[in-house]
Amino acid sequence: MTDRKNTPEKPPLKKGPARTKSMTAAEFAAVEPLLSISAERIKAARFCLVENFSYEAAANAIGLGWSRQAVGDCVRVVWKEFEKYQKSRAISSSNNAVPAGWEQVTLTAPSELVPQLYALIAAHSVGKSVTPVKEKKAPAAKTKKAATVRAEKEA
Repeated sequence: MTDRKNTPEKPPLKKGPARTKSMTAAEFAAVEPLLSISAERIKAARFCLVENFSYEAAANAIGLGWSRQAVGDCVRVVWKEFEKYQKSRAISSSNNAVPAGWEQVTLTAPSELVPQLYALIAAHSVGKSVTPVKEKKAPAAKTKKAATVRAEKEA
């Protein structure tokens, strides 16, 4: 016969939509720096997502008069950030077709330089090397003297 008082308490199993949401400790650790919520809220979400507590059990473990709805809000915030993290990882892993000698970068540049950058990349990708396009200066105002000199040269 087992002594129930000496056995560790297991948290109640999750119910409803919370059953489908779980992550590993490593995944949670990867998402944690991206969160802009308090340490208590992060802890509550960790109880549910990693430790498999129900919302109610997590609320009781945190204390502070938390409700299961408050814990559910924490889980929702963390889960949304986790989904964004997963999408960004999927995008970065799908860009494996980077040719040898090339690097993938994220660049922030003035919008007027972006067409020049695209032109440089396009030219380089077909084996051409081009120099950056220089801004054209506005044409000088035509004067009567310049028109006269040009007319004399043509004659």
